[in-house]
Amino acid sequence: MLTNSPELPLKFSTLVDLLRYRAQNHPHQKIYTFLQDGETEAGSLTYQEVDRQAGVIAAYLQSLDAAGERVLLLYPPGLEFIVGFFGCLYAGAIAIPAYPPRPNQSLSRLEAIAASSEATLAFSTSSIFGYLKDRFAESPELRKIHLLATDKMVGSEDFSPHLATPNTLVYLQYTSGSTGTPKGVMVSHGNILHNLAMIREMSQSTPNSRTISWMPLGHNTGLVFGVLQPLFEDFPIVMMSPLDFLQKPWRWLTAVSKYQATSSLGPNFAYDLICDKIAAEERANLDLSSWELAGCGAEPIRAETVERFVTTFASCGLRPEAFSPGYGMAESVVFISGSGKTKPPVIYNLEKAALEQNRVVIVADESESTQKIVSCGRTCLDQKILIVDPETLTQCSADRVGEIWVSSPSVAQGYWNRPQATEETFQAYLADTGEGPFLRTGDLGFLLDGELCVTGRLKDLIIIRGRNHYPQDIELTVGKSHPALRSSCGAAFAVEVESEERLVIAQEVEETYLEKLDLDEVVGAIRQAVSQQHALQVYAVLLLNTGSIPKTSSNKIQRHACKDGFLNGSLDILAQWQQSLTDSPERENAENLEIFPKKYQTAETIQAWLVAKISQQLNVKPQQIDALQPLTHYALDSVQAVNISAELENWLGRRLSPSLLWDYPTIEQLSQHLVGESEQSEPKSAIDWNTEAVLEATICSETVPCELVAEPAAILLTGATGFLGAFLLHELLKQTQADIYCLVRFANDHSSKMRIQKNLEIYDLWHEDFSSRIVPVLGDVSQPQLGLDPEQYQRMASQIDTIYHSAALLNYVYPYERFKPINVLGTQEVLRLASQIKVKPVHYISSVAVFESSAYYQKVVTESDRLAHSEGMYLGYSQSKWVAEKLVMMARDRGLPVCIYRPPFISGHSQTGVWNTDDIICRLIKGCIQMGSIADLDSLLDLSPVDYVSRAIIYLSRQKDSIGKAFHLNNPQPIHWNKFGDLIRSLGYSINLVSYENWQAQLDKNGRSPDNPLYPLLPFFLKRWSEEQLTITELYQQSRRPQISCQETLAAFAGTDIVCPPVEAELLNAYFSYFIRSGFLDAPLEAV
Repeated sequence: MLTNSPELPLKFSTLVDLLRYRAQNHPHQKIYTFLQDGETEAGSLTYQEVDRQAGVIAAYLQSLDAAGERVLLLYPPGLEFIVGFFGCLYAGAIAIPAYPPRPNQSLSRLEAIAASSEATLAFSTSSIFGYLKDRFAESPELRKIHLLATDKMVGSEDFSPHLATPNTLVYLQYTSGSTGTPKGVMVSHGNILHNLAMIREMSQSTPNSRTISWMPLGHNTGLVFGVLQPLFEDFPIVMMSPLDFLQKPWRWLTAVSKYQATSSLGPNFAYDLICDKIAAEERANLDLSSWELAGCGAEPIRAETVERFVTTFASCGLRPEAFSPGYGMAESVVFISGSGKTKPPVIYNLEKAALEQNRVVIVADESESTQKIVSCGRTCLDQKILIVDPETLTQCSADRVGEIWVSSPSVAQGYWNRPQATEETFQAYLADTGEGPFLRTGDLGFLLDGELCVTGRLKDLIIIRGRNHYPQDIELTVGKSHPALRSSCGAAFAVEVESEERLVIAQEVEETYLEKLDLDEVVGAIRQAVSQQHALQVYAVLLLNTGSIPKTSSNKIQRHACKDGFLNGSLDILAQWQQSLTDSPERENAENLEIFPKKYQTAETIQAWLVAKISQQLNVKPQQIDALQPLTHYALDSVQAVNISAELENWLGRRLSPSLLWDYPTIEQLSQHLVGESEQSEPKSAIDWNTEAVLEATICSETVPCELVAEPAAILLTGATGFLGAFLLHELLKQTQADIYCLVRFANDHSSKMRIQKNLEIYDLWHEDFSSRIVPVLGDVSQPQLGLDPEQYQRMASQIDTIYHSAALLNYVYPYERFKPINVLGTQEVLRLASQIKVKPVHYISSVAVFESSAYYQKVVTESDRLAHSEGMYLGYSQSKWVAEKLVMMARDRGLPVCIYRPPFISGHSQTGVWNTDDIICRLIKGCIQMGSIADLDSLLDLSPVDYVSRAIIYLSRQKDSIGKAFHLNNPQPIHWNKFGDLIRSLGYSINLVSYENWQAQLDKNGRSPDNPLYPLLPFFLKRWSEEQLTITELYQQSRRPQISCQETLAAFAGTDIVCPPVEAELLNAYFSYFIRSGFLDAPLEAV
């Protein structure tokens, strides 16, 4: 038994009290700093800033009555996570730290967390909001969740903090293992504060302490040591993205040296990585003398790593006692034991044979029959640790290995909605004395002279690079990966290879495949599936004869027996694949890499370099790497992928994203992107747009009665939660007496209606009288029959009189495939509904972008001209709107009453200035002001205010002679781009007119931070899309644009007060007043 029980010196009972105290007493003290690229300070937060920004989020949550609601935190690395986390605490919502899914990554884990927690909200940032929204749309589970960009929240900071107690839940920490049956650890204020007090007792920090962290904030280690401990102990922290560390590991120690950090921690593999990757000349510039506590945990700690790290960096001033092994788990917040900073780590030399029999025998001399075990330190305060026999549930003697049990106020409340698992893990009692309850950690270990040593796992948990993986989940993935594999007849386990845990799969083959087994095909399917679902690389695959895998008498897979059989060669192996770590391909590939000089960076040479580098990482021949296969096919783990991006960055001589290999589906497409070629657009002639634009034959009005209703009683509106959709809804509520049925993707009617109301409130359009006439319809425009069940679909088909189809995905860099489900197939489903039971007019919101084709250059295009040309269209959005409008025209030709409305860029309200500031024009304005420059372009900026567009659409839709026509809602008085820049300058902003080439260079240099408003649009401005190697901006020059005529539309407004305001100073004054009022822009320093 190990225990210590002095009084617990806690001044605050909740984290809310603690943060508010810091904000009131040290408001301007900088606490959190973030290094954007692992090197450059990109932002910081004082206590007051955290308090105020969290208050805005809390006020919003309280307006939703969200106390107790679960909120997914899906932030990219940065300071926004911190504000979102404390916003949840202030409002009493329960935070769920998690990770945004990578491109091409399965959503299964996030879906499982969402389902388990029943989360209703998700927080992220505007920089990835559009991406997350698209990924959520892929999942029925995730599309129920209301996604919010908290960095765009504006509003009152006035709120009343939720009255929390020490037992109030703060967050659910989903352990990084099981995806099939995830368990969310329920962590309270009291748990956290006690754990932080133990960390303080162990670390003996002082007012001069400083720390560096690259650990992900979605992990309990990053959250507690990176966010909560600095707050608790009142010392500053500097953070960086884990990807930036992995890309260039020297960034971690450079930050420790630069900021003279006293503490910083990482898992065992990270210390191995810096020993491998930091060269002697780089070590010469490091001063690590301030580093008092180099914490190490989250995975088994190896004696070789301890000795190697201390020796390697001794010349940098690192003291041997600085290395501080520790032990902990999410079920006890994060910390259970630690080594402190006053003595070197304790390392025991044990007899290996005795250890295999759960006996502890210390021997003096090292040999092949001995094993080194690193102590994980001691407990502190009032925590108790026991070593218990897992079979008899009685306490072990000091020389025995048993299960580690813990009793402590740090031990969490249990697992969310998992009472049986909670009882099994959190409510253990000794069989002989009845003492308890204890937390059963599932880890094996022993106590010697007060030192806790961890020797392994009681169960089969696999820990690789600090992440837990449940073998049953991996086995399920493998069983589904190929039809040749027998379901529920596989084992996943880890073996140690060259001081690192590696994954092995043993899997039975179906009897019908025994004679025709294709080893390469099956192994490839297994490796790809495991990579996609679990982000793991497989070290070996053993394909076993049918019925031969070791099982118990109750038919359970014996994983340990499989592991032993792999190591001693006793398994009945039909075929086997194993990754080579020492064979010649690596040397061959290293030679291949030397043949690519930097000056010849074509798509072909970059592709060849990538093939050689990936084959080198995987130790296979380059001929085995297919550039057309998905990168996930090759099962690179995150460390390998980031390493390749770092080496590629050095070879190309320009900065690249650490996540580059996840952002592009194949080596070929990545290579093309890197030379400015086909990044995301379709290869020439890849899609025949006329073939794509084919309306299903069943969508026809000829057999359905057609009775147009002058004053509809029921109107269906799609896109009501968008910018234009909000104004269309407002106009419909004002100009008609109809009930407006709004198709929305939410979990229930209440949250749907609240979201519609909030959207109207954001744009100053809400009125209480509207509430009774807004009817949310829970569906999905991208799904068959709009995601409605058959009964609901039939009811809508008979009840609705008119449809306004405004829903669309708008993005300026996505490929056509990303738009097709919503923009094209969604339009087809709307037309299908319009033709069912009774004919309903469809008012379709298109875009002038349908005339992007080069065939329209310098030609006058009127409302009456048919949409004919698609050649030379480059933007996926424009392509999707072209195809969708063609479907609408086909429906018109089959007798369906339709109207088409083609707006240009839709700007803010002409009077209030309210605008969706995530819009491309808003981003462009802010980006130019930030850079202090605007490009010299010969182009017209065509902006139509949203109030004009919405009034025009509703007015025209109510005129009988509008049916069958198209209307152009572009501004008859646009503004020249350079004059637009002059107007911005006249408002007091300092921006210089520079050539487009110089502006591009500035953007390329300054725009690669996700905080830059133009970051999501870099391909739009930098990529050379056309055969002439022109960017989209260059393609939009006046010499290449069609002349969109709106004369027929203006004639239809004769006798009304519907007029489009010109793009002049008065309009811009309204917009910039809103930008400043909302906090989107800072006020100019002085007026010109």
